[in-house]
Amino acid sequence: MKTSRALLLFIAALAPILALAQPKAASISMKEKAEVLFQMEKVITKDAFVPGVDFDRWPEMIKKHRKALDAAETQVEFTGLVNGALREFGFSHIVLYSPQSAQQRTNRRMVGLGVRIQLEPNGIRVTGLFPGGPASLAGIQPGDLIVAADGKPVKSPADVQGEEDSKVKVTVLRDGKEQDFEIVRKAFSTDIPETLEWVNPKTAIVTIPTFDLGYQQKRVNDLMAEAMKADNIILDLRGNGGGLVLNLMHLASFFFAQDDPLGTFVSKARVVEYEKATKRKGDSVQAVAAWVKDDLKLRPFSRSDQFKGSVAVLINGGTGSASEILAAALKEGKNSPLIGAQSAGAVLASYMRPVSNGFMLQYPVTDYVTKKGYRIEGNGLKPNLSAPPARFGEEDRAVAVALQTFDRG
Repeated sequence: MKTSRALLLFIAALAPILALAQPKAASISMKEKAEVLFQMEKVITKDAFVPGVDFDRWPEMIKKHRKALDAAETQVEFTGLVNGALREFGFSHIVLYSPQSAQQRTNRRMVGLGVRIQLEPNGIRVTGLFPGGPASLAGIQPGDLIVAADGKPVKSPADVQGEEDSKVKVTVLRDGKEQDFEIVRKAFSTDIPETLEWVNPKTAIVTIPTFDLGYQQKRVNDLMAEAMKADNIILDLRGNGGGLVLNLMHLASFFFAQDDPLGTFVSKARVVEYEKATKRKGDSVQAVAAWVKDDLKLRPFSRSDQFKGSVAVLINGGTGSASEILAAALKEGKNSPLIGAQSAGAVLASYMRPVSNGFMLQYPVTDYVTKKGYRIEGNGLKPNLSAPPARFGEEDRAVAVALQTFDRG
């Protein structure tokens, strides 16, 4: 399938919370809503594909939500309602993006506080700051616990959301004492750079936050050149929701040779070929994949050698799509243990296409099966060794478990 307006992607449906943001409430007319839904129907019923799914039922599905959709007055409200209907399909990678959300993804900028967070019973813990973001400029520090916003208790990200240029007074708990800070919500860059850290002379941690547009191949080349000197690599894919296939293959080339198969894509065309050749219909996606044979290889990238040491992969519920494919490939092909918590199980390959009035539709076009015949979509990857989530200021238990596996060698 080729189109100048679409990119083949792996983007997980479950993304980590990177920022606390809310786009401005742009209005939407009945005519605009009708055009978006009309164009969506054409794409979904003609081009979307997941084995065993009947996309022709989409018009009937949307009828159930017609009254609420007609009443929606803003792009954000309309988009949320449409995505609620799309979730009824029960799988990943079928999402409508509002014009502002689509632009934010392309520009890699958001509006909000500019913090990375983890939810806790008494508030929101700040685990990191986006450089130059509003929270950083206001004096917020990693480790602060946001307990109130404008005098009201904070229990979820929604409690601190707001429009661009709006102000919020947050109360944080720091070193056992409450402090107030005024933050003006502004646009900030969502790029998080890849990093390398040496935990001991033999072991390097390589953290890859995304395979999407923020992935920097040159930076990864430099980091991996250093990491290749290690005996052991801990590859941290926690919170990596996926991204471009090309970026997945780029990183995989440091661990696999050019012709090493990583798994199999199962598209509509492959299913048709299978049914025609075997005279069978309705077989499992694993059966089709076994007939197709392995076809995801690293042909765009060629390296003289790959890392020969031990690799452990850190995963969690935010690990999705392209990062799940790489984690599974390392587990099956290199006996690399997966450490942490079960991954997202969101691995359908998809296209992103404009539909109307600045709205973008992401829709699935292929399923994926690992080299050993495991279907990740809807199932996720179970860790070989469990580890609790990393907490700010505490030992990262997943890293500690990985070091123990290397010691046992």
